[in-house]
Amino acid sequence: MNLYDLKSGMRVRTRNNNMYLVIENYITEKYGKLNFILANFNGGGFNVPCSYSENMCNHSNNLYDIMEVYIPCTDNDILKTCESRIKSIWQRNEVTFDNCDNRILYIDDMFCDSRILRQDIVNMMKNKNIHTSVIDLRDVDNLPSEICDFDFILININDVTNYILLLISRLQKIFSYSYFIILTKNDSVSAMKELINNGINGYINTSSDEYDIVLNDISSLIDRKLAE
Repeated sequence: MNLYDLKSGMRVRTRNNNMYLVIENYITEKYGKLNFILANFNGGGFNVPCSYSENMCNHSNNLYDIMEVYIPCTDNDILKTCESRIKSIWQRNEVTFDNCDNRILYIDDMFCDSRILRQDIVNMMKNKNIHTSVIDLRDVDNLPSEICDFDFILININDVTNYILLLISRLQKIFSYSYFIILTKNDSVSAMKELINNGINGYINTSSDEYDIVLNDISSLIDRKLAE
């Protein structure tokens, strides 16, 4: 099943366990007429198709990946979400945490120039049997409480700012046993000192356009840590 198989009346469950109703041919003020929207049952707005790949994974935050698709049991159940009134017709099959040796939380900024690395990093870690959870920098404060155990935290940013340093400090309190790696285009000595002073374990410069080199540096750093 893919994104374009979704029809009005279906509902979907995302990775963060929110339920959405599929409504086709919806006219919005911001986007105009859309093929469909995913309307939040809790009144929290809606998601739009352009936020998703054809495989129903969200471009910017995998907490919004579509994990399961349902249809109502009867016409009278069109707005019901309880499990007894809906029937699952599709469920995502993927590698779970329990099947992986290690876990990585990868955080990047939607405005980061090297954001293109995201899928390459996910694929590389999959080959190492490491599960990667991906979120956008803006969603760090909304991390679900059950996501609290990662071996590595990778943060991909353009620059080392006071906001980033405060963010790192907050994350270190949550993930106190994680190995922190910063990917940034800022290769200045002062930036490196700031990161070291803030307890960062690894630092990788992403200013090169040759992303194969950057990926190799990430791979080598993680392999060295795993070998300890």
